Amino acid sequence: MKTPTTRMLLVVLAVGLVAVACGGGGGATTTVAETTTTEAPTTTEAPMTTEAPMTTEAAAPVLPETPITAVIDSGYIWGNEVGVATNDDLPFDLGSLTAEWYQTDTNYVVVYDGLDLEETGPLCPGNSIMLPSMAYEHVSNAPTPGGSCEGAPVVADPPLGVHVCQGVVSYVTAIPAGTEGTLYASIEIYPGTGTNYGATGMVDADPMSMPVIDPSILDC
Repeated sequence: MKTPTTRMLLVVLAVGLVAVACGGGGGATTTVAETTTTEAPTTTEAPMTTEAPMTTEAAAPVLPETPITAVIDSGYIWGNEVGVATNDDLPFDLGSLTAEWYQTDTNYVVVYDGLDLEETGPLCPGNSIMLPSMAYEHVSNAPTPGGSCEGAPVVADPPLGVHVCQGVVSYVTAIPAGTEGTLYASIEIYPGTGTNYGATGMVDADPMSMPVIDPSILDC
């Protein structure tokens, strides 16, 4: 038979065993570390650059050879003074330029081979034809870009007159295609002093030998 003291001792021992059992199961606390995921910054792509379109420069007129040509080598002065112009009076050398003659469906055309407007500055080309009757007809002048023909007897209106494309200087004349006679291709200067200067070259028209061109090729 157990005494009260013994029972008390047993109770104390039992409580101690229970405490030890509970402590063994929950004494150790496991801490799970939170994992923080940092997203990589979003990179902004550089905008695509669009290259500027390449500009195609107009080509110079391609002209056939013509047998109707004249060297511009006869200098002249008229107005307040009358005489013979020399190289000192002109912005180009006499004999250095050639007039090459063509025709469209309606008019004669002259191309001034060797003429460089960057070297000469503005000019006032002109032309005419001397008919078999010795009369001069279809006389006209027209300025190059920046030039003046003030004082010229007749200044042509477009589409007649001077055309410039890639340095090629041409002139759609007032002379009807097919006209026979002597062609005069001149380059003149009207400085506004009353004395004018020029040089010309002449050749017989031969409509059957003169190449036919499209006048649109004379413009850029």
